[in-house]
Amino acid sequence: MVGQLFARLADGKLGKDIQANLPRLFADCSARLLPNDESLYTQPRAFEHAIARVAAPDLALTFVRGAGGFSIEAVIPGQPGNWKHVESGSSDPNWAATDAFLSENWERIKAAARG
Repeated sequence: MVGQLFARLADGKLGKDIQANLPRLFADCSARLLPNDESLYTQPRAFEHAIARVAAPDLALTFVRGAGGFSIEAVIPGQPGNWKHVESGSSDPNWAATDAFLSENWERIKAAARG
């Protein structure tokens, strides 16, 4: 129970960090933060592990932050289970670089997600 609370708090913080630090994702790509599926809270997870999901009309992203680092995966909406790894970094991401990377490579990320 307590672990689920910490997971929800960590996920909420990551979602707020994404909204605050990746403005082009929301402004240029019409993305929106999605609520996490309840299945993410059924199993215990590491205290520092956080997950946030963002969807744009043409691409969905999952952001994961933990002790092992920060990563982004992408999928074309309607093609579940076909997630493609996009980027990795330290657990304390360089938000400005991530914002620029996503903005400058949006079409390439979509092409990679299509397979």
